[in-house]
Amino acid sequence: FAEAVNHFKSKGSECAEDLAEDVSDTDVNQGSCNELRVSAAITLAEALADVDEAIDFINFYIREQRKVEKSSESVPRGVCAVIAPWNFPLAIPCGMTVSSLIAGNTVILKSAEQTPIIASVFISLLHESGIPHSALVHLPGVGEVVGQKLIEDNRVSTIVFTGSKPVGVHISKTVARRLYKNKRTNESYPVKVISEMGGKNALVVTNNAELDETVAGILYSAFAHAGQKCSACSRVLVDNKIKHKLIERLKEACGDIKVGKSTDYSVFINPLVTSDDKKRVIEQVKEASVEAKEHGGRVIVDRSGEDLPGNAVGPVLIELPYSRALDSDSFSQRELFAPVVHIIGFDNLESAIKLFNSVPYGLTGGVFSQSQDDIDYCSKRFQAGNIYINRPITGARVAIEPFGGFKLSGTGPKAGGVDYIKALQRKANSKKIESHSFFEKGSTYQPVLSRSSGLNSKGRLQRVIKALDEVVINFGPLFPGIFGQEKEKLNGLRKWLELDFLYSLKEGRTNREIPGQINYSLFNLGKKKVVYLASTDRPHIDCMIAFFMGLAVGSGITIFATNQKAYVWWQYLVDILIKSGFSKRNIDCYLVDLELIEKTDLSLVDLYIIDADEEGYLKSMNAIAKNIGQCLMPSVFSPLDSIEYDYFNLFCHFANERSFAVNTMRHGAPMELQ
Repeated sequence: FAEAVNHFKSKGSECAEDLAEDVSDTDVNQGSCNELRVSAAITLAEALADVDEAIDFINFYIREQRKVEKSSESVPRGVCAVIAPWNFPLAIPCGMTVSSLIAGNTVILKSAEQTPIIASVFISLLHESGIPHSALVHLPGVGEVVGQKLIEDNRVSTIVFTGSKPVGVHISKTVARRLYKNKRTNESYPVKVISEMGGKNALVVTNNAELDETVAGILYSAFAHAGQKCSACSRVLVDNKIKHKLIERLKEACGDIKVGKSTDYSVFINPLVTSDDKKRVIEQVKEASVEAKEHGGRVIVDRSGEDLPGNAVGPVLIELPYSRALDSDSFSQRELFAPVVHIIGFDNLESAIKLFNSVPYGLTGGVFSQSQDDIDYCSKRFQAGNIYINRPITGARVAIEPFGGFKLSGTGPKAGGVDYIKALQRKANSKKIESHSFFEKGSTYQPVLSRSSGLNSKGRLQRVIKALDEVVINFGPLFPGIFGQEKEKLNGLRKWLELDFLYSLKEGRTNREIPGQINYSLFNLGKKKVVYLASTDRPHIDCMIAFFMGLAVGSGITIFATNQKAYVWWQYLVDILIKSGFSKRNIDCYLVDLELIEKTDLSLVDLYIIDADEEGYLKSMNAIAKNIGQCLMPSVFSPLDSIEYDYFNLFCHFANERSFAVNTMRHGAPMELQ
C-alpha cells in the first residue's frame, strides 16, 4: 500500500487530467469510448482533490488497521463486494476498496457503469503495487445485472455501497435474509451492508450571519461539481428578516457564475454526468417552477435553458413558501443531484429546525451565524451526520470530518472514520451459541413500541446501575450454569457506565485537528426505538449488555419474546427495571409469533437486537425485512456478528454519530489567539 501511495502521487496529475477531460456531443452521439470520460467531467480542482483524497484514504486506513491489530484479535469477514458511484470516480471506490483489503478481505469492485476506465486505472495501480490479482477483481458492468448478481451471491460476506437510496434499500432488503458461510473458520454470520445513500441537505442562515461568507459558502456547497455530491446544499433556510438581502446577493452571483466545459479553467459549474441527466434536470426544473408559482413562490434564477456546451446546466434558484417546503411531495424534499437550490424563509429557529429535519435523509447540514446561542440551538437539534458551522457543507476530509449520515442517508460507519476498518472484521475465536431458538404461538395483543426516555442522562444512569446491581445479585437464578466471565462482563459494563458514560455522552470523540477549525464527533443523539427479539430461553450475555446500554442511552426498548420461557424470563427482568425506576412506556415485553411480528409496523425502529441462533436469526430477519428503508436504515446487533468491541464502541452503536466542523476563521484570519 505504501507503493500504491507512491504510484498515486506520481500519476496523480495524469489521472486528474483524465478525470477533467471533456469532449463534444458529437463524440457521445457516435458512441465513442470517450463517452466514458465525459461522464467523469469535473473541474480540474475537483479532480485533483479526488486523487488527493484517494491517497488520504490509503494512508488513514493503514494507520487504523495497525491500531486494531495492537488492541484486538480480529479476522477478516470474507469476500467484499464494493459497489461504487460515478461522481467521485477515484476517491470513493478507493476508500471502499482499500479499507476492505487492508482489513484482510478479498474484494470484487463493481465500478459505476459511467466510469469504468478510471476504476480500471485504479485497480491496475493496486495490482502494480503488489495486491494479488486473486485478491482484487474489477467487475465492470450494468448495476441491474452485475450488481444484482453480486448481492445475491452466497459467497459474498460484505457489501460496501455508495449510491442512490432506492438501490441501497434494495441491497439491504436482499441480504437481510442471508447468512454467510465462512469456509475457513466454518462459521456462519450475517451478511453486512455498509451503505451511504445521499441526502437533501440544508444550510440555515440566521438574521445575524455575515453575508459575504454566507454567499460564498452557499455557492460552493450548492454548485461545486454541478451539485452532483450527496453532501451538496440544495436547501437554504434563511431568516425572513434578511431573506431579501441574501436572495439579491445570490441572484447576482448566480448570474455571473460561469458554466461550461471542464477544460475551461474559469468554469465553476461543470457538466452533468450524462445527456439523460441534463434532460431530466431541465424537466424537473420546469416542474419545480410550476410548483413554486402555484404555491405562492417564485423562480429567482433559471439558467437551465441556456445554450451551454455538452451536458452543462446553469444554476437554478427557486423561492418556496415555508408551508409547501414541509410537504413530502415538494421538489424541495427530493434529491435532484443538480445545481438547483430552494430558498425557504423562516420566522424563528424552531421553525427552521422543523424544516431542516423534515426530509427523510440525514447526511449533511450547517449554519451560518455570528450568534453562539443560535449556533448552539441549531447544532444540538440538527438530524444530520455531518454538521458544519460557518463554512461550506461539502468537502469532508479523511479523519478530519468523518463522513456519513443516518435516517435514509445510510447505515454507517463513517467513511474516513476510526470505526470503518473495524466494521470490515470480526472477533477471532468467537464462542459458539449454545442456546437454541424456538417459536411458539404468541398472544393476540398488538404490540405498542416503547417510547424513548424523557429522563436526563444522570437519571437514566442511576436507574440502569441500580437495575444492573439487582441482576448481578440474582445472576445465579437468571443465568443458571453460567458464571465467571459472563458475570464479569456485566460488572465491567457497570464500571464503565459509572466512570465513563456521562463523559462520553458530553465530550464524544475528537477528530484530527487542523488549523482554523475545531473537529469532533458527538454521540448524544440516541436511537429512539429498539426492538429486542428474544427467541432463546435465556439471553446471550452480549445481547444483555447491549440491552442495558440501550437503556442508558435512552432508547425505548420493546421486547418480542417468541416463546413462553423467554417471555417469563424477560417479564421478570422488566419487573426489576420498573422497581429500579423505569417507566412501562419505555420498556415492555410481548409474547409474539412470527406472524404478529410481520403484521406490526416497525418502520420507525432504529436498531434490532436479535438474540437467536442461526435458524432463529434468519426467521427473525425474514419477519422484519419489509420494514427496512421505509423510514430508516436500522442497525442490527446479534451475537452471530461476534464484533470486536469495548464498551465505548458499543455505546456508539446506540447513537447516531454527528461529526462537527466549526470554522474558527474570519476572512482568512484565525479567531483564536494561539
